Amino acid sequence: SLSAAPPDWGQSAAAPGIIETILQAASVPIDRNSTDTIVMMYSMLQRWKLESELEGLDPALIPGAPPPDLAFYPVILSFDGLADAADREFFNTLPTTLTLPESTIDRLRAVGGELLRQSPEFRRFLESFGTPRAVGDGTGARRHATE
Repeated sequence: SLSAAPPDWGQSAAAPGIIETILQAASVPIDRNSTDTIVMMYSMLQRWKLESELEGLDPALIPGAPPPDLAFYPVILSFDGLADAADREFFNTLPTTLTLPESTIDRLRAVGGELLRQSPEFRRFLESFGTPRAVGDGTGARRHATE
């Protein structure tokens, strides 16, 4: 993520410029809020699952019905999961903007599919259906997520 200082910051006696410093300072709260949101969402889903199970045990609420079988598959994707260091740097340093070059958009779509297919939670989600499911790679091609 952008909140991690570029690897060459400690290699120079010169201080980072004002723009670099502002960008770093602005990205840290965004990353922290993103992490907090993920943790909060996971906790909320766990609480919801527990409450649903407890309500399901009350025959007055659901006469004769078994408790709902809720399964949660929190899939968290990050460019840090990319094996190639150049790709990690490219994607982690993309600007936050409403417009990107078409070639960059194509790369983003493709890497999103790659990261999704690599996600253990996403694979677990697909396996819950009992059959392999095809997953797009952002280019229109379809692959099985368990490949």
